[in-house]
Amino acid sequence: MRRIQRRHWQPVLVPGWQVIQAFNGAMWWFLVQGAAATIESATATLRDTLLPHLMSGRLTVRDAEARVEAAL
Repeated sequence: MRRIQRRHWQPVLVPGWQVIQAFNGAMWWFLVQGAAATIESATATLRDTLLPHLMSGRLTVRDAEARVEAAL
């Protein structure tokens, strides 16, 4: 079995602070968009689940509020 030796090592380049800040700024937008999409998806799922029951009268608003509170 071969061992890793010092001659196998390659230098590691570390970006400067300005590059790291620029990257973080760009990635923050994607993080916020992903969080917003997750919330929107959960809201749409809840709406699609409750709305037919509310419209048909099988579920009252009070019951729906209780279910929403339980889900959160």
